[in-house]
Amino acid sequence: MNFLNLPFRLTDLNTVTALDRLQPKIGMKQAVSLRDLQFIDPFGMMMLLSYIRYLSMVLDRVWVYLPRNEKVLQYLNRSGFLREIAPFASLIPNHPISYLERDEIWLIPVQVFREEDDVPALVQLFIQSIQKLMQTEQQPLTRDQRLFCTLLSELCQNIPQHSRDRGYIAVQSYRGQTSREIHIALADLGIGLRGSLSQNHPVQHWSEAEVLHFALQQGTSASNELGRGHGLANVVKSLQPFQGKFYLRSGSGLLSIRQGKETYQDTNFFPGVQVGLVLKMNESV
Repeated sequence: MNFLNLPFRLTDLNTVTALDRLQPKIGMKQAVSLRDLQFIDPFGMMMLLSYIRYLSMVLDRVWVYLPRNEKVLQYLNRSGFLREIAPFASLIPNHPISYLERDEIWLIPVQVFREEDDVPALVQLFIQSIQKLMQTEQQPLTRDQRLFCTLLSELCQNIPQHSRDRGYIAVQSYRGQTSREIHIALADLGIGLRGSLSQNHPVQHWSEAEVLHFALQQGTSASNELGRGHGLANVVKSLQPFQGKFYLRSGSGLLSIRQGKETYQDTNFFPGVQVGLVLKMNESV
């Protein structure tokens, strides 16, 4: 049995580095240990959920060792993470999953969008929750905040439409002394950007870096419908008023944008698309 002990923090880029060590082989049994975990953000959570789902598809059996830190374990339960990985892995120890729907001030539990669901209705409810997180002191949303919510709504609806897989999304707001950060992560295990874009663009033989950069160009779309193709490009643009960060993982590449600077790094191949968004908002907004 192969055993992977993950670090005590799973956030943005270090999650990709940590999980990149997983190289499953057919017939292998895999154990993933979260015993030392002290902190995990939505991008880390969505990447970890995606890997556990993927391992369950290609391996005989997957075990997940749960955190020893009781507060972290409660958070994974409250966020819906344990509920979502339970069908794909054996949890050690066998922890009771007592997830209950409840109003959370800073957390939106994991949401799942499936093609057979009423996706627009589910997305509308999700966006309403996002808007509550973004509001401060009962102030109405700014124009920039409303625009971001509209683009995020379109991005959510595109997952089951273009990926040929279910989509997952998680959100957490972190509060500092003078500002808040909202972390949003989306993930699927579908055909990936190359597979999606190849329906209308000659990307089959491009490098992974070329595919990811092309996906962020204005007008690029997997659809040939008029007026489509502004999703990812406009999402990145909409992050600028919030000093935002953007992470895009697909195939064997990871593209990150922070403070307007793009950074690309090669990774091991992994199916689907995973997106991370970070918005910083002053409390006076």
